[in-house]
Amino acid sequence: MTSDRLSILMTNLQLVDRTGTEVATMDLALALRGAGHRVAIYSPRLGHFAREIMARGVPVTNRIDRIGFVPDIIHGSHTIAVLPGLIRFPKAPAIFVCHDSSSPFDAPILLSRVGAYVAIDAACVERLVVDGIPEDRIVLLPNGVDLEAIAARQNFAPKPVRALAIVKASPNWIQFVETACASAGLELDVVGPGVGRTVGDLPERISRADIVFAHSRSAVEAASSGAAVVICDERGFGGLIGPDEAQRFPNSPLGRRIFQEPVTVAALERAIAAYNPDDARIVCEIVRERLSLDGVRAQYEAVYQRAMAEARPSKVDSNSDDAELAAVTAGWMVGSAEFEALHRRLDAVASQEATIAEWFDSHAARMLDDPRRLSLGTNASDLVRFLCVKGWSYPETWGIWSDGPQAILRIPASLVRLWGGVRILCLHAFPADHDEKDTRRVCVIIDGGPQDEWAFANPAKAGFTSKTLRFPGRTDAVQVAFRILDPVDTPAFDPNPRRLGMGILALEAPGTTS
Repeated sequence: MTSDRLSILMTNLQLVDRTGTEVATMDLALALRGAGHRVAIYSPRLGHFAREIMARGVPVTNRIDRIGFVPDIIHGSHTIAVLPGLIRFPKAPAIFVCHDSSSPFDAPILLSRVGAYVAIDAACVERLVVDGIPEDRIVLLPNGVDLEAIAARQNFAPKPVRALAIVKASPNWIQFVETACASAGLELDVVGPGVGRTVGDLPERISRADIVFAHSRSAVEAASSGAAVVICDERGFGGLIGPDEAQRFPNSPLGRRIFQEPVTVAALERAIAAYNPDDARIVCEIVRERLSLDGVRAQYEAVYQRAMAEARPSKVDSNSDDAELAAVTAGWMVGSAEFEALHRRLDAVASQEATIAEWFDSHAARMLDDPRRLSLGTNASDLVRFLCVKGWSYPETWGIWSDGPQAILRIPASLVRLWGGVRILCLHAFPADHDEKDTRRVCVIIDGGPQDEWAFANPAKAGFTSKTLRFPGRTDAVQVAFRILDPVDTPAFDPNPRRLGMGILALEAPGTTS
């Protein structure tokens, strides 16, 4: 590699959904690749978002042993993800990026060949210092905003009309936002993985909103569009971002410490009442000037050069580094405090999932663009995650396949109450060498009791067919299991082998005209 073109290995804990670190990793990888660098991403857990990144030209793998080049620099995010890279490439210099001021996954590894520790906000700076990183090795560098994807609005509403809430985790604060927006006469749109509604057109939704309720990266993106931003999520309320707060970018802590009080209707009403289009314009200009993705990419390139200079052989203590790597690796093994912390975190995530599912049950119908129809393609990936409980493949553009002998579908309570049943637009997979007269069968089981058996003809002739289930008198969520009697193996050359059965295009209210 020439001195100005680097081979960069990035790491991230997972590439499954459009969460903050995952989107930040993708955006920076694309920016670095666009600047001429060779970039690959290692993550131990891959999902549909990894496929999106690969489709945009950046290779992704969960096999650290398969990477065929030696990186000039390792761009490490998340302790448990960067560890394999540091072990696999023992002479490669590295940087470590801390994204969270309390997560065990962001605990730094103190190595002589880690030439710089990047903190995305002031809270992360203090976390790194407390964890033993010398201050002269810490760089404060917030995540950048893709200004090409997030356009600055030209017109600022004199009075707010539309609002958007972006929910990343627990939705327990949204009820207060709903009440405050209703009181102010605002039309509210609620999106995000926390409510099972990750959308593919978030920049467009942000551009249409006059006020956005969000936190961290989502808040910065919204501010860069010219929306007035109210900082809040399940952890608390941080108020309306005005010019004074924006002037402290990037040194203002857009992390957990910004929350000064709990989310309440009164606090939200004060923030809405403080809306000022001139302030929103000033905040927009400041954020776009200081946090552009190209500017952040250039700063990272400078950090890489610094890290590589710091990791010269004369400065690296290999014995000390090996001992630290061994200690950190052992710390993540069964029985360690970190592993116990991981289990606690996973338990918390499971509890959070249950809370989200409960909220989703009561709000699903209100979240649909068409209250009579719910498509199960990639544009509704998080809705699919809550509906398709078990035994399903990944969402595709058209819909989703069952994968294996049984698949479970969850019909939310709000849809049960609204629709009284469900019509399923579906088909069945057939092997390439099937007889045209063959049929495929699926047994339908509702809440553990057999309900029906469906027969499917050759989809090349019949296409999608509709099957209707009714739930008379029900007001709670309904679980429907499909027992696939004749699953079809995908071809041997398929890189992602599956056993396909029933494919679902959409769920509809009975009687809907398709």
